[in-house]
Amino acid sequence: MSKGGSDTTTSHQDTSTQALDPQLAAALYGNLGSTQALASGYQPYGGQLTAPTNAAQQAYFTGLQNLATSGVGGSALTQGANTATAASTYTPQTITAGQLSNTNLQPYMNPYTQSVIDSTLNDLNRQTQQQLQGNAASATASGAYNGTRQGVEDSLTNQAAQRTAASTLAGLNSQNYTQAQQAAQSDIAGNLAAQQANVNAGLAGQGLNLSAAQALGGLSNQQVGQAEGLNSLLGAAGYGQQQQAQAVDTANYQAWLQNLQNQMGLQGLTNQSLGLIPKTGTTTSSGTGSQDTTTTGFNLASLFMPKGSSFLGISS
Repeated sequence: MSKGGSDTTTSHQDTSTQALDPQLAAALYGNLGSTQALASGYQPYGGQLTAPTNAAQQAYFTGLQNLATSGVGGSALTQGANTATAASTYTPQTITAGQLSNTNLQPYMNPYTQSVIDSTLNDLNRQTQQQLQGNAASATASGAYNGTRQGVEDSLTNQAAQRTAASTLAGLNSQNYTQAQQAAQSDIAGNLAAQQANVNAGLAGQGLNLSAAQALGGLSNQQVGQAEGLNSLLGAAGYGQQQQAQAVDTANYQAWLQNLQNQMGLQGLTNQSLGLIPKTGTTTSSGTGSQDTTTTGFNLASLFMPKGSSFLGISS
């Protein structure tokens, strides 16, 4: 205790209070709610990402299986192979030329030759008899009938008649034989030509068979090619449909992804704005000595962050 007066010691207690502007608090809590709603409302993309096999493509695959198992073109190919095999084993007939020496000419003899011979000999006999009668008349007229001279003349007349008959018979028989030979040779040549024609016809027929076999093989290939071509058109149509469907699926996914990115981007901008809220508040110190009142700052984001965490440079 001092004399002449008293000393007064004032004690005080330091206290710190923080106040948040109601409008800023409403905005901050609204932002927190939208963030939680975005997080809780997230749904993975449920749309189709890859276009499946469509009906046209399935029909194309079925068509390929049918081509492999149905034997398209097989019938024509088998028929062509059988025809070619038959043609390859064809043996033409043997040509045998006829020989005149081995030919019986009797069927070729003129059946009227003997009649001609008989008629000719009868004519010669009549002519001979007339000549002999003439010789007898001449001898009678000369008074030498049945004489030596008449006998010589009759003998010469008979010899001449015999020579004429022999020559005539030889000529007729030779003529008949010659025409028989010619007729036989004509038949021999005709038979040879017929055999050759038959061989040529057979070879030509087998040539046609080979051509037909080749045509059947080509037809088989055409049938297979046509079936493949039509099936390929079906496959191309299916592929085009699948590409179109894939483009739609991709566009749908990109739209969903863009929408999600937009929401996240907008929320990110809002979240970043937390760091721009001004620091406000008051700190009051009380205790022994004078009482000081100061204004201190704080970050609003720290109020909503777990203790010890940080976000965008803000620590709690």
